[in-house]
Amino acid sequence: MLDEQGELKQELIKVYNQVNKELYNIGTRWVRVELAGRYILIVASHRRLPSGRVLNGKMPVIARMFDILLLDEFKEKFKDALTARFKFEIECILKDYDPGSELAGTLIVLRNPV
Repeated sequence: MLDEQGELKQELIKVYNQVNKELYNIGTRWVRVELAGRYILIVASHRRLPSGRVLNGKMPVIARMFDILLLDEFKEKFKDALTARFKFEIECILKDYDPGSELAGTLIVLRNPV
């Protein structure tokens, strides 16, 4: 069971990084995955996009709107990738990003336990 969970976590990290690279052309510093019944929690350290850094310094409200747009796009593509790869029935994906720490948290709520 532990080996299967470890393998699933590694595969989830691969899919997470793949979607990040497709959208942002940049990977993550590190990713951690926790599994708990119907929930998958992913915490990752990201590199801030240079354009996001500039926007944040000059126009923080627009930078936040830009972050939200990218988060929504990521959630859509990540959900599609998870459904295709693992056949998960996903109820929802919640994600947030803190530009100061460059940490992101993603919660995947499944219809059935992992």
